[in-house]
Amino acid sequence: MSSLQFLRTAARVLAGALLAAWSVALIGWLTLHWGILPRLNDWRPQIEQRLGQALGVPVSIGALRVRSGGWVPAFEADDVRLLDGDGRIALRLGRVAAALAPQSLWALELRFAQIHLEGVALDVRRTHDGHLQVAGLDLGEPGAVDTGDPRLLDWFLQQQEFVIRHGSLRWTDEMRAAPPLALNDADIVLRNGSRRHALRIDATPPPDWGQRFALRGQFTRPLASRPSAFARWQGELYAELPEANVSQLRQHMDLPFALEQGRGALRSWLSLADGRLRALTADLALNAVALRLGPDLPPLALAELRAHVQ
Repeated sequence: MSSLQFLRTAARVLAGALLAAWSVALIGWLTLHWGILPRLNDWRPQIEQRLGQALGVPVSIGALRVRSGGWVPAFEADDVRLLDGDGRIALRLGRVAAALAPQSLWALELRFAQIHLEGVALDVRRTHDGHLQVAGLDLGEPGAVDTGDPRLLDWFLQQQEFVIRHGSLRWTDEMRAAPPLALNDADIVLRNGSRRHALRIDATPPPDWGQRFALRGQFTRPLASRPSAFARWQGELYAELPEANVSQLRQHMDLPFALEQGRGALRSWLSLADGRLRALTADLALNAVALRLGPDLPPLALAELRAHVQ
């Protein structure tokens, strides 16, 4: 057989294999649309089981209904509950709107192009031993090599878009022994790619804490790494606080300068590599400032402070 004939034969075999693969995918997608979706609520126990396997926690769904007849299946779920190990409700969602992603066919697990939640009350806590808990579910210690079972985080970071609108978030940091911080009217958007993750949070703190702020992040990780391997992430986190109370802010984070008091605008850029903070840049425009220049020196009172800190 000549080289030309061999190439033609190989091309036909490859084209046939691709056509067969696309045919199987198309049949599966059509079966989903016209065989499964019309009876979606009847399949609720199986969906609860598969979703529970993906999340690593028991899941209960009150009702399911299809809300889209397009090529991308979309549906709504009512009264979604995530249960802890003792069967207690760790997180309850009144309504969830979601659009299924085609990747579900070859990944053999539920993958979503969009997950939208409205009015969710979320409790986030860092325990005394450094573990992060979200709605009572232990996600392990961020940045640690062994964080326990990472299935929940891995699944969550593989969904293309996750959105919370008009939610509330309560942050409790037991390691710092800081008072809980309640954020209202929180809009949270997380977009995930094969190795890129983008985050945006807009929230309103209590009146004595400051005005509504924005937090944005752009991160990348190695393609072959697990999504939850934060120790291999790198990127930048940007925070913009149009008005913040420094005395409140310093209770929840370590400031790279000895500010004890002040109120005004803050902007900061944090660069991360291998899951660790590598550099910080901040712009300050504060009034009524108390600044301590040394640990044994009294605070210096300033009417205004404008600074660029690196």
